[in-house]
Amino acid sequence: MFRTTLKQIWNQRRQNGWIFFELLFVGIFLWIVLDPLCVQIANKSIDRGYEQNGMYVLQLEKYSFSSPKYSAEMENDSLVKLQYLDIIREMRNIPEIECFAVAYGSAYANSGSFSGGELFADTALSKRTHLQFYHFVPVEGSDILKTYRLKDVNSGVTMTIAPDFASRNLIYLSENSAKMLYGRTDVVGEKCYNYKKEVQEIAGVFKDFKDRDYNQPYPTIFSSADFCKEIEGNFFMHLAYTFTFRVKDDVNRATFEKRFENEIKPKLERGNFYCLGIQRFDVVAQNMAELFGELNSTRRNTIFAIFGLMCVFLGMVGTFWVRANARRQEIGVMRSIGASKWRITSQFLTESAILVSVAVILSTIIMAHYVYTNNFFANVNMLSKDMLNPEYWQNNPITHFSVISIIVYLVLLVTSLIGTLIPVSRATRELPAEALHDE
Repeated sequence: MFRTTLKQIWNQRRQNGWIFFELLFVGIFLWIVLDPLCVQIANKSIDRGYEQNGMYVLQLEKYSFSSPKYSAEMENDSLVKLQYLDIIREMRNIPEIECFAVAYGSAYANSGSFSGGELFADTALSKRTHLQFYHFVPVEGSDILKTYRLKDVNSGVTMTIAPDFASRNLIYLSENSAKMLYGRTDVVGEKCYNYKKEVQEIAGVFKDFKDRDYNQPYPTIFSSADFCKEIEGNFFMHLAYTFTFRVKDDVNRATFEKRFENEIKPKLERGNFYCLGIQRFDVVAQNMAELFGELNSTRRNTIFAIFGLMCVFLGMVGTFWVRANARRQEIGVMRSIGASKWRITSQFLTESAILVSVAVILSTIIMAHYVYTNNFFANVNMLSKDMLNPEYWQNNPITHFSVISIIVYLVLLVTSLIGTLIPVSRATRELPAEALHDE
């Protein structure tokens, strides 16, 4: 049957030629439309590395100099520090709160800020990696590992900050950071160095951590920061130090939020500090995605992909429908000489599959040349392509290209088969005389 099918395709080469070129251009179009959306979906589906549900950001503000509630007497370094610590204690004693974290430099996921630097595995400063720094303040029981519920990469157990974290200048590394520096993750106790060649000991390695929902996990380090040491004047302390917390699992979030607004929020006024409220982590992530255009990009790519798929489906189904419908006389002849319905249907489906396969192979070759000459790679917002994790398919050029090409092939194949199957099935159900009479 296969030889007969090939012969039939050749005999109708003029009609099939137009369909072939249409498939060729549609394959290239689909590749360009589907690729960015597939990459975005793949990046978004990567595990955050932390548990977002149940987490909040405390929003503090200070009265401006022009406000009638502003007090100049309260605005000195020692008082401001005590006021902020008192707010931390007030929050710590709320029964619904399980744990909290104080960090310097808006260091929390989806905050929109980025503090980066390099870390070295040897004193020669040769083996290095760039990381995002989370400067964590271990004050009043603050524990960023427990609050984020970060998992130990080797045991899978939720981690907690070591009691001597600050005094020994310990650090915690993400899984990808450890692999880049040492090629392994069992590096607890290893010494590493900053650009000043100061020694820092690794206290633990946590699973890869996503700072932004639409990005891939970036190499991350948690290090200690001294409270109020780097703030001059302390007026902007509420911006420099952030307070994130997690409520207990059995707490009803809606009830807690209402209680916070009515009962707790009014109690958090100290000196010139006052509380604006709390914000859920998922809302923070949504706002940052909107602010940085990530949601707009996803919406745009989704709309283009849906529009492209609809155009391809309607256009290609129509093309193959007309092609099959125009050969009803041929189907009638085949039925009159004893060909079964399955024999006729399978031949037409095979013809369509061959046309699609050849067109996709050629369009894939064209796209391979295009992406190679244009330095094709995944757009993942990394500072360096050397940091891309090859375990993710979108970061491996060959795998990436293959995945998108297979998706394009399957879309075209299914479309062509649908456009062929329906009219051919209808034609095979007619009596041969009726099919020949209609022609």
